[in-house]
Amino acid sequence: MIKKYWIAIIGVIVVSIVFIVIHILSASKPSENYIIKLEANATTNYFWNYEMSEEGIVKVVKDNYVEDDNPDGLVGVGGKQVYEFKGLKEGTVTITLTYQQNDTDEIAEQKTITLNVDKNLNVTEIKND
Repeated sequence: MIKKYWIAIIGVIVVSIVFIVIHILSASKPSENYIIKLEANATTNYFWNYEMSEEGIVKVVKDNYVEDDNPDGLVGVGGKQVYEFKGLKEGTVTITLTYQQNDTDEIAEQKTITLNVDKNLNVTEIKND
């Protein structure tokens, strides 16, 4: 009788350990965001803006201008506008990025990207051929 008791206890412990290991191994890794870096130059009064075809699929979690290395301290050095998009829900969204001066409607450059958010909230660009 005592032997069966210990076998049952050991069985419960083994099943618990297996369950914990499976849970740890199957835990999903953090979702991956999508980062785009666009050539820019803040000294020219041109800035990147974006517009989404649908709200609620991705959100911008980073919107930074990063100046290029400038060891000589030159004026007018360009840089990159960095956007990071985080997935909020599964779906597809088209983002129109426009490079223009703040005080005009004239567009210097325009890019369109389509992002897909999967069920794990990973964000990837859909490449158009």
